[in-house]
Amino acid sequence: NFCSYCIVPFARGKEISRPIKDIVEEVKQSVSNGFKNITLLGQNVNSYGSDLATNNRHKNITIVKSMGKRRIPSLFPHLLNKVARIDGVEYLDFMSSNPWDFSDDLIRVIAENKNITKTLHLPVQSGDDDILKLMNRNYASKEYLKLLNKIRKAIPEAKFTTDIIVGFPGESK
Repeated sequence: NFCSYCIVPFARGKEISRPIKDIVEEVKQSVSNGFKNITLLGQNVNSYGSDLATNNRHKNITIVKSMGKRRIPSLFPHLLNKVARIDGVEYLDFMSSNPWDFSDDLIRVIAENKNITKTLHLPVQSGDDDILKLMNRNYASKEYLKLLNKIRKAIPEAKFTTDIIVGFPGESK
């Protein structure tokens, strides 16, 4: 997502989503090999599938508003729901997510599936709107807090972990 401090998009290139059927098959194979805990991992896991939409590899995609921005919705809630419903998956975790892609559909899927983690990692990076802007984070602290409250309302047992950068260039006491 090209945060101003991050080299990852330059080092790894654009996000590329694996087909849902391949991921589901890999999870089923893992479960058949005795694994009960599954973690879905991506640089921004909850933007999964947005490249499929922009490459016309997925039909019926519409643009939605998320944290005040117009974005192509992720297919991650659909994937997470499919994996959560695989027999034998006792615990399902995911990382790393970004606040601007944390949709209402994702919140609903987490709330509806008992085996999906309720400890959510949402990096805030800074509580100062000017610093967030310098970081190219594309949200304000008020939007971030609104998202946390929305999640807490739907998932009362939710717990949060975060990342905070201290001493960002231009930041003062």
